[in-house]
Amino acid sequence: WQIREIEDPQNPFEPPVDWVIQVVASSAAGKDNTLWLGVSKEARSEFDRLDLPKVPTPPNSVQVSSVLRVGRSETPMTMDIRPPQSRTVWMLELLNPAGGEVKLQFEGLAKVPRSVVLLLCDPETNQQWSLRSTSSVTVTTQPHQPKRLQVVALQTDQLPLRVQGLKVTPLRGRGAHIQFTVTMPAQVQVQIRSLTGRVIWETNEQVTNGRLCSVFWNGRSKSDEVLPSGVYTVVVRAITENGRQAQAQTILRLR
Repeated sequence: WQIREIEDPQNPFEPPVDWVIQVVASSAAGKDNTLWLGVSKEARSEFDRLDLPKVPTPPNSVQVSSVLRVGRSETPMTMDIRPPQSRTVWMLELLNPAGGEVKLQFEGLAKVPRSVVLLLCDPETNQQWSLRSTSSVTVTTQPHQPKRLQVVALQTDQLPLRVQGLKVTPLRGRGAHIQFTVTMPAQVQVQIRSLTGRVIWETNEQVTNGRLCSVFWNGRSKSDEVLPSGVYTVVVRAITENGRQAQAQTILRLR
């Protein structure tokens, strides 16, 4: 493998890249700022000339790398550049020999196109963070046990935004159970409206793509008044980071 000399740590890429971010890991054991993730039209899904393996760090220091499968083995990477896709996933591995908290920061987000949604996901806890709205993320590691996370890039202009499977189930006690999914991460507003369009009750949820979202409405208005029996409209509107919107609605009959 040919290893390129990094003359400028802020811009270590001689070949053209569409965008790139830097991942910085900090803990009581030190700091590792030698990981870059990016996208380039010249990249391939497998190891290529745009990728760079990780140089071993000093013993007992924190390390963050991207794990790339090369043949039958997994190789920790310092530079992991992928081809453009509607959905790209990098597997990150954190090594923190002493265990404890590790703070992850992501630099260069301002240069990533607004059409790209970047997420950090923890498969172990099912937590998910939007990197544009979160300046840093702190995770807990166990001594001498690698922790794996995922950085996911969604090219939203290549993916449809939809609110799907909207189902409203009236409850005997009062109110209703509202369920739906969205096709990409979004801020979701759920409203109960009168048939004339007046908003009676609403709530906001940050939801992730593909997961069933459940919202409980207690049958009361925004001013905590019990609503009478009748017909209402349930409206679910999803809004992405770059302003795309989608909406679904259905009828709710309270008896």
